Amino acid sequence: MIRWLSLLLLLGGSCLAEKPDAERLFALAAKNYEKNWNRLEREGTPWPGYSVRHAADYCMVLTSTGTRTERTVTLLNVIDAMREKNPDAPQFGNFRWYWQQTEVKDVNAAEFVLERLLFCRFQRDRLPQESRDRLDTIIPPAVENIFRRNATSEYTNIALLNASNLILAGEQFGCKRWKREGIRRLDRFLFHTYEQGVSEFTSSVYYAVDMEALSLLSRWTQDAAVRDKANALLEYFSTEIALLWWPPGNRLAGPSSRTYHPDDGDPYLRYVLQCWGWEPMPENTANITHVGILNGGYFPEKPATLTLPENHERIVRYGKTGVVRMTSAWAMGCRVPCECRPDDQLFALDLPGKPRLYYLLDGSENPYGKRRFPASNDHPRSYHLRPAHYGMNPETLLENPPSLTLAPRLEKGCRYAHPDMPLSTLQSHVLLPVPDTFSVREKTGVARYGNLQIQIASDAPWVFETDAPDGRSVRLTANFGDASRIPADFSFPPTRITLVEPPRTRVTETVDFLQVGRALLERRVPELKIHDTAEKRFCPLFWEDGFLLLNAPVEYRFRAAQEGTYVLRVFVQADDARHNSFWLRENGGTERAVSLPVSPEGTWVEIFRGFRKAGEVSTFSLRPREYNVRLQLLRWETPVDH
Repeated sequence: MIRWLSLLLLLGGSCLAEKPDAERLFALAAKNYEKNWNRLEREGTPWPGYSVRHAADYCMVLTSTGTRTERTVTLLNVIDAMREKNPDAPQFGNFRWYWQQTEVKDVNAAEFVLERLLFCRFQRDRLPQESRDRLDTIIPPAVENIFRRNATSEYTNIALLNASNLILAGEQFGCKRWKREGIRRLDRFLFHTYEQGVSEFTSSVYYAVDMEALSLLSRWTQDAAVRDKANALLEYFSTEIALLWWPPGNRLAGPSSRTYHPDDGDPYLRYVLQCWGWEPMPENTANITHVGILNGGYFPEKPATLTLPENHERIVRYGKTGVVRMTSAWAMGCRVPCECRPDDQLFALDLPGKPRLYYLLDGSENPYGKRRFPASNDHPRSYHLRPAHYGMNPETLLENPPSLTLAPRLEKGCRYAHPDMPLSTLQSHVLLPVPDTFSVREKTGVARYGNLQIQIASDAPWVFETDAPDGRSVRLTANFGDASRIPADFSFPPTRITLVEPPRTRVTETVDFLQVGRALLERRVPELKIHDTAEKRFCPLFWEDGFLLLNAPVEYRFRAAQEGTYVLRVFVQADDARHNSFWLRENGGTERAVSLPVSPEGTWVEIFRGFRKAGEVSTFSLRPREYNVRLQLLRWETPVDH
């Protein structure tokens, strides 16, 4: 533990790496937008697939360069045209993601657009007056939209964008309500991460979003306490990245939450590391991720952990929920999440310079994910089956040789990642890099890579296929019949994957990142150590003007003084129909929605009536359904008129 705490001090100190030549990279990034700008200027209107995020990104790039900023007038007009302007619409203030859409389908659009536009407003002296005025028209309704949302801390990248946007917008526009709620949500995320770790774990896509949101918040906030919290989380993420970044594969080792390219990993986190100086910066290209990170203020020094000597191995644990084990020759890891997401890659085995070995379930004969289907937000995605669990035990990766058994189970309600995914044949796949040789003996396939062997043992009816579009991978595929006829509680035959190498002696370094991460956060935010008071401080029930804003679950217990019929009434203030309902559960029973009358002045509402015996205790759990429902008093009594 001492060695890893020393690493924390290295990454958590004030010593920063040399910042890259930002102006040169901004100019390179601007070139990416010329083709679309020329088309937009030529045609005079966006085309069906034009994205509001593309326009917002280009605004940020132009503001960063300080050149051709007159183009921001046109771009902001396009963004404004894609804004929902009907005040009665549920997504008032949000944006259509694509020009052809007739309504807001991706509710996250406001978060991504606001991050860019708030940066432009910070640098508004570089912009024409018309652009400044348009920013002040677009931003406030969008901030009110994200204020109404209650993205949970499990939704890591959106939770951080949401908190950062509220804080920075509150400071820019002098709105204490926005900033106060943003700080509350940042505190809630901080405590969640301290307690449970990051829910969107080691995501090569969304860690880049997280780092950008936090680094921009750290640089531009006027609040020193907020800056300290943002820096604490930046150091948390960068320490984990330092432990897991595997240069032989140019990616994070082990499993990845929410990955879109499971074979080679997604490139976005590499762009972050290039800005930090941990990876070589391309000479003639740059992109919006580079621009976002360079406009932030976080550039940690390159750590020694990025070099793994040939005679060393590193083991990174996550309590009992995950293990990543790596050497200079291979890396292998798995995570057992609380809930499987459609894009989770819960197991991966890496070899230098090769695509990953991983396991997936499929119902549409799409093992390489090349066929994509529109999600509910119209984004094209590659969908596969999503089991209830994979039956994995991470501890087996610590054995010699390391191995992992996968025994997935489909259950009702969690079979398919997309309701409209076309189903054909139910399949399981082991995808692996093209081996030097491959052989099968007694239900065990053996793939050889130099002096390494990967053994894949299963009773599944495997077929060896070599149809990868890029020719870099092969697959073992088992077919289980018509996917639409498979029972809801189907279990797949266990598959055991073992890595065998010649005997050798290595020095092993082991770290539990949940413990190390907590130590890091405690160093920046000592109050986290006092658990009993920390939860109350960092996850408070938020009161405003004498009313409880129901943005977190609350629970009340009442005792019947005598036998009889009792009523639970609540005094509520509901300004409009978008803030007048919550979920109610009585004594652990079925949750039901409670809709309240619109009452700007406040009114008493009966939410329960029932018979109780003398001394009987009743428990009522209230949970947010719509944002900012305002409750003041609860009365538990025998029926009386009010």
